[in-house]
Amino acid sequence: MSFDHEGTVRLLTAALAGTPALPGAACRDSAELFDPPAEHEPSTAAARRHEAAVRLCRWACPVLAECERWADTLTKSQRPGGVIAGQRPRLGAPGRPRKASA
Repeated sequence: MSFDHEGTVRLLTAALAGTPALPGAACRDSAELFDPPAEHEPSTAAARRHEAAVRLCRWACPVLAECERWADTLTKSQRPGGVIAGQRPRLGAPGRPRKASA
């Protein structure tokens, strides 16, 4: 099996289209704090990580306002699953999703 480097580059380029560069962003060297909860990660561990990410955004990021403006342009389906622009992800309750009311 061979790896399609050009295809990977095209895919990543398309996925990142419209994402601002945000030079100097505080999250650049701490991306793991901002990621969505891992599959088997305890919810308390994810909450601690996300709280650290929010603090980093709110207190140390020189481009937070620009990041917030960009995040506000995203639809719900376009938003990353983790912390973005100093906002925690809205995590659902564990277990099965609720059924729609009749």
